Amino acid sequence: MVARAPLRGADDRRAPLRTYLTAVEPIPVGHDLPAAATAAWLHWALGYEDVGERNHRRLQWLSSVAGIEHRATCVEDHTHTDPERLTLYTRDRRGALTASLDDRMARFECTSGDIARRALAPLDTAPDHLLQVSCTGYSAPSAVQLAAAERGWHRDTRILSLGHIGCHAAVPALTHASHAIAATARRRDRPSTAAVVHIELCTLHLRADPTARDWFTHAALFADGAARVGLSTQAPAVGFELLDEFELMVADSSTAMTWRLANDGFRMHLGTEVPRIIGQELRSRVTEFLHGNELDLDDIACFAIHPGGPRVLDGCARALELDPHRHRHATEVLRRSGNMSSATLPHIWASMLRDCALADGALVCSLAFGPGITLTGNLLRVIR
Repeated sequence: MVARAPLRGADDRRAPLRTYLTAVEPIPVGHDLPAAATAAWLHWALGYEDVGERNHRRLQWLSSVAGIEHRATCVEDHTHTDPERLTLYTRDRRGALTASLDDRMARFECTSGDIARRALAPLDTAPDHLLQVSCTGYSAPSAVQLAAAERGWHRDTRILSLGHIGCHAAVPALTHASHAIAATARRRDRPSTAAVVHIELCTLHLRADPTARDWFTHAALFADGAARVGLSTQAPAVGFELLDEFELMVADSSTAMTWRLANDGFRMHLGTEVPRIIGQELRSRVTEFLHGNELDLDDIACFAIHPGGPRVLDGCARALELDPHRHRHATEVLRRSGNMSSATLPHIWASMLRDCALADGALVCSLAFGPGITLTGNLLRVIR
């Protein structure tokens, strides 16, 4: 658990060191596309009309029920249907567009480097700890390592990559960064800072393959996203205090949600049972977590729920008996940007900090889900 300040009680030298989210900054990624454009592009990408038309109708239906209006992609190929302009994809023997894992990872390395540089550009001084979080690509040295080296942050900044955790990675990333800055502050007897950079390029793994059982889900829900989250042991003027966190792996659920590497990209499986499993486990675990902090569900002003999809978001709301207003930021981020894997929660936190209706001292409970099935969450207090 995160070393946390108690909700009640006085500070003293033995009290846990408080840690804070001092900045949550979404980073623009690539091209912004209307959700309906994906269906039209995949229809063209399939390359054979008989299968393409049937799947095109299904993709249009998925786009409409997903409630997603726009998504970002780092792949320019997704923005047009001109075969002469393709830079990632080629036609396979069936006529469908395909790309190798090598080519996708080369694009990840190039794009993530640009994102990392832009994410760190606003920082005037080197943080004590830097974390790169991604489950959609690999390169070593990492994009954050290279960007830090360009800034001359060679000596005192500790750099870590958290890879392939899944959509819920924002919570364990904060936990690790919180532990790290607390330990550094005590050891060096001074305030400590960290920056967590999320780089999720989900559309790099988009493929036109109707033989794969989950290609429709990937195409309908996932988008590219990035964000930088700043942490410190000093309280900000506007931000969050990190109070506590939890993590749970649901028994007998390891095959319900998976994310594996293949020759032609990463392959996701999101079983139809996932919303049911999350709904069954969520209320008891969240209630137990809040009771451990002397709180009830009614004490939480808003829930930052990772919108894995509309069914997941709706299932969570039903399980916790939430009215739409209490998870409005998650609904809006899903509508505006889609599922950006681990970068989604930071976008929701940023939306909450922009919302002046969330007053100083308001409590936020974050919830996210990943392969395992893993349920994670944390408790944040708004600072204004």
